[in-house]
Amino acid sequence: MKQSKLRIAGWLLFLLAGLIFCGQIVFLFLPTIYPQVEYTDNRLFYFFNISFAVFLSLALLFLLGLSKMWRLFVVVCLGLFAIVNTWMLVSTNQQVRNIISISPNFKEVLVIKKQTNTQTATYYRSRFGILAMPHQTLPEDLKSSPKIKWLANDIAAVTYKTSDDNLQQFIATYGDRGDGTSYYEVGAVTRGKWRGDGVEVINHPEGITVITNGTSETFSWEETIQYGTLAIVLMKENQAVWTIALDKNFDAEAINDGRQQTGNIILYKATMSDIKPIVLAKGRLK
Repeated sequence: MKQSKLRIAGWLLFLLAGLIFCGQIVFLFLPTIYPQVEYTDNRLFYFFNISFAVFLSLALLFLLGLSKMWRLFVVVCLGLFAIVNTWMLVSTNQQVRNIISISPNFKEVLVIKKQTNTQTATYYRSRFGILAMPHQTLPEDLKSSPKIKWLANDIAAVTYKTSDDNLQQFIATYGDRGDGTSYYEVGAVTRGKWRGDGVEVINHPEGITVITNGTSETFSWEETIQYGTLAIVLMKENQAVWTIALDKNFDAEAINDGRQQTGNIILYKATMSDIKPIVLAKGRLK
């Protein structure tokens, strides 16, 4: 009975090793079709290699009646293979820092890879689950560990300090608040007054004014940066100050269709402190 269970376990481990091997071969050939494709985390390549070595060695030990000499040979060979890949895993992590965050609904994956020697960071779009492709380089170098906050299931705010000690925000967006077929300006669809808990945002022809605790600050349209179709960052002196994002219930087609605006916007301050986003509604609060 024990021998039978070992053989079943051995075949299962051999199957897992075979699947990993085939997956790695496919990954190595993928660049011929998708030249820039990578794993979402570079360390995954070496992790899969280590897993392959462990599963295959156990499978061989369980399935084959090897002598002690051959058992030792299998363990040493696959052990050396695992050690080399472990060293490569640690080495690649020192060269490229992988920053990964999963959305609250587990449908989107934020992937940023930072080159430790230059502090240049690149935002990746996930593809096929654990694969990703470079999409955009962050505007400034990334010196500090970024703070990531999901403002919605499809909007992630990345706040970080640069080598010049400037505060920046990069917004990763994955969705749309329109019909999905056209591009629109966030500033254009958020015209008017928006109010929340002790905060007021006024979108007017000259720009956007944010009023908090009786203090107002106006940002011209030249001081706004749009990300996707879901968010804009308000800047002052090359530093991020606020992010305005469209909440999940926002109707971006209302103004174009002549309908009354519905839904909310989200105001999020650029800071490395842990703060909550503020939800604002259009018009006066009741």
